[in-house]
Amino acid sequence: MDYNFIVLEGGDGTGKSTQARRLKAYIESVGKEVVLTREPGGTPGAEEIRSLLLTGDKDKLVPESDLLLFYAARMDHVKQLILPSLKEGKVVITDRFDLSTWAFQAEPNRDLHELFQYLHKLVTKELRSTWKRRSKGILLDVSLEVASERMDARFEELDRMENVVGGVIKQRRKAYLQKASELFPYYEIIDATPDEDTVFQSIRTALSK
Repeated sequence: MDYNFIVLEGGDGTGKSTQARRLKAYIESVGKEVVLTREPGGTPGAEEIRSLLLTGDKDKLVPESDLLLFYAARMDHVKQLILPSLKEGKVVITDRFDLSTWAFQAEPNRDLHELFQYLHKLVTKELRSTWKRRSKGILLDVSLEVASERMDARFEELDRMENVVGGVIKQRRKAYLQKASELFPYYEIIDATPDEDTVFQSIRTALSK
């Protein structure tokens, strides 16, 4: 596996956080140093923004503010953690990145598409120019029914982004799949419906290509 920057994406209930932890342990077992991080978050400043974004009423911020805050957190994350870790030769695994911002914030609002593209290019410029060939995105995908069953079984209070109706979840899934298909082969789509071990083997296979 020659990838240094690995992004695990997917809607809620796809099991990406579990798979991110498994992938970290696996890569460490073959002698590589791994940084496991998440978005929004990953640095002290970005974690403060995460708290602001994920708590409170879902309509407390206008869409433009939401998007700008996500990218403020990402800029801090990229500059302070991701790029320094990559330059030190570490493997970075992040639980969510730009695909989630597209599916959750930008795609549903056409007025944000141009702003999204501008911010994406600005914040990820060095990542794209230096590390693109050693980056891989994995989109874990499940049906609305499977996602709902798994979320119901978590017994956790839903955050501001998770507390949505089924129609919104379907819309996000469609946005994820369309964008990941456009970005193939950088992003690969994996069916996350099977058991945890089967999904993990599919991830390993994708990363071995």
